[in-house]
Amino acid sequence: MRDVTKEASAFWIPLGTEEASYKALEKDWNNRLKKEQTEYNVYTRSTYRSRQNMDILKRLYVSEDEDEDNRDPVLLDIDPNYFKIVDGRPIREKLDIRKYMEDVREVLKTRLKTGYLRDEAMQITEKHLLEQVKIDEINAEYKIYVDNFDKFLSDDHETSIILLREVQNQMKLSKTKGDNIKEFNQQLGALKCQVYVLEEKWRNLKMFQGFLYMVSPMYWRQKHDYIHRRFSADSANELTNDLSVLLTRYRSPSAGSSDSLDHMIAMFIDDINTGHKPELYFEDPGQLNMVFVELELQNLNCLLHFEEMSEPIQTIKKALEETTKLFETEASFIEEKIRDLEDAIKWEEIRTESLGEKAKELLEGIYKDLVKSESSLNLHVCVEDTYETCIAPNDSNLGLYDMMCGIELQMESLLREMDYLPYSVVKATENEIYEQNANVIKEALDAEFKLKLILKLETNLAKSLAPAYQVGRGKKLMPRSEPPPMKKNHLNQKHP
Repeated sequence: MRDVTKEASAFWIPLGTEEASYKALEKDWNNRLKKEQTEYNVYTRSTYRSRQNMDILKRLYVSEDEDEDNRDPVLLDIDPNYFKIVDGRPIREKLDIRKYMEDVREVLKTRLKTGYLRDEAMQITEKHLLEQVKIDEINAEYKIYVDNFDKFLSDDHETSIILLREVQNQMKLSKTKGDNIKEFNQQLGALKCQVYVLEEKWRNLKMFQGFLYMVSPMYWRQKHDYIHRRFSADSANELTNDLSVLLTRYRSPSAGSSDSLDHMIAMFIDDINTGHKPELYFEDPGQLNMVFVELELQNLNCLLHFEEMSEPIQTIKKALEETTKLFETEASFIEEKIRDLEDAIKWEEIRTESLGEKAKELLEGIYKDLVKSESSLNLHVCVEDTYETCIAPNDSNLGLYDMMCGIELQMESLLREMDYLPYSVVKATENEIYEQNANVIKEALDAEFKLKLILKLETNLAKSLAPAYQVGRGKKLMPRSEPPPMKKNHLNQKHP
């Protein structure tokens, strides 16, 4: 058991000679205590109060092994004739009017609650009956829908079976046709290969023939060169020396093009129909060498001519550079003008945006307040009511001005008709209208009076159901002072 007397007191003060050493050791003790406390968990760490309450039951325990003779005398019995004297006498209860009023209010509340609950129960039973009728109607419609859906499923099944049979037949036909197409494609591919091989050989020979015709003398070409004569643009006797025309004509088409085979066949047919018997000017290959030597001499003459034309070309280049610089300066001037125009356009766009924002502010501010204010809405409602009562219902959603113009025209037409009616009729209708208005006003006043009575009855009923008003007894006393004695009620004094 813990012995508190042997523990160090927390309120012990050292002597004057021991104060310096106590302060030096106190810091060490506190650091050691903090270090020990940091080793424990935050939630399970002990405090001073928890350490004081750890063994409080052991410290407050009192053993039962006491001397019975030393006990204080205890009251063991009372007068046995006490209950015999009091037996059979009624206990008079004090009449409390407030309690009686509270009981009456509780009875009234319970009766009202039971009435409300009975009304709710009757309403629930009526709703249940109506819902049962609706459920029966829904079940009948559901049965009709189920029968129709089953019929639809059966019809759909029959049509799907017919379609499946047709699809199977069409698949068989398409399979047979696909096999035939594969065979035809194989045959067509073999024929295409043969045609392409023949076409390549024929193309090379034609290009060689055209080259030999082009290097032949001109007088011989005018008689026998039918290939280049066909491509002349001015007359039939004029020949062309452009080799690109011949190369483009006999160039092989792009691989994979859809019209390559048709193009080749068309060229074959055209050459067969318009072709002549091939003739050659050259009889010995040495003649071609002579032609090539002449072509080299012509090329040398062309180079000399090009050297002579170099100076004019340089002058033309300088003029071209000057013109390009002039065009660049003009282009920069035009770009500056375009930038100025773009800045002006941006300023105009910003101005239009600001004006648009101001217009939105006006529309959403002043105009909105004018259109959607309470007075304008009340005016619109009154005008629409008069329009619907006097002319026709507003199904086309007319505006306020249009409705007012319609009412004005209707009033003018009615006033014209009233001018042609006799005075007695007008007077009688006016009196009748006055009476009708008076009856309507009277009904409205009666309804207002009844509404006031109902509101008054509701307030009275709420007051009657509210708890009793408790009269305050002055300022509430604080718990540090004893409350004053309660005053006796006068009703209890009169009726003991």
